[in-house]
Amino acid sequence: MKHKLVSLALTAMLLLSACTAPPAAANTDAADPLNSAAPVSESVLPEVNKESAVVEITASLADYAAPEYISISNANSITEIILFNPETAVQLIKAKASGNSPDEWAYTKDELAALSAELPPLAGTEQTAIYLKDEKDGEIYLTVLNGSVIFDQFESLTPSQNQAPSATPSTLGEKNALNQAKNYLALMPFSYEGLVKQLEFEGYTSSEAIFAATNCGADWNEQAAKKAESYLDLMSFSRQGLIDQLEFEGFTTTQAEYGASAVGY
Repeated sequence: MKHKLVSLALTAMLLLSACTAPPAAANTDAADPLNSAAPVSESVLPEVNKESAVVEITASLADYAAPEYISISNANSITEIILFNPETAVQLIKAKASGNSPDEWAYTKDELAALSAELPPLAGTEQTAIYLKDEKDGEIYLTVLNGSVIFDQFESLTPSQNQAPSATPSTLGEKNALNQAKNYLALMPFSYEGLVKQLEFEGYTSSEAIFAATNCGADWNEQAAKKAESYLDLMSFSRQGLIDQLEFEGFTTTQAEYGASAVGY
């Protein structure tokens, strides 16, 4: 009888607990079909777009470099494509040393310029730039942007090389980059390539830096002469050593030779 009373008491307690326990949380996913599937990450679409664009870009540039020698990145508002490979590097370096353009250079420039206007930009970018280098982080020999040649190592007489023209900036970034470029040039001499790299180091996009260097009004021969003079104020150089140093700073061979001649060599 005692055991029966205990059993009845436990049963009553369990019933009371069931009556007073809070109701289980509703399964909102089951109630709402829209929430039954996991949400799609917004980053998926740009990644798919990027993969598709990279495949198309790589295929379009197959005549110039193997896939492992093509570097594609998104630098804020611009798609940057760097081309480099050992065979091209040898030709570019030899041509620069001889002071002559590589074989079919005019065709290469025109073709890459046209491709820069046709290739699909990565998601979130509006412009496409192609840099032809002797290695991934090496010297720039050619820069094309949206169908135009911006920098040419072998065209020492083009406006972008010897006398930078002046154009009105269309964005605040271009305006500030242009002002910064002029401030730098007032303090010290720069090559075209060196000025672009310095502006990019300061956080400007490649397109803003290129715009500023192209339109800052600098005479790159004069800049080479000033840089040569500043080197000689610090240490002694042979003529060839001075030319080599100026080329290392990004000046073309013609500009470097001009700079060496301007200081008496």
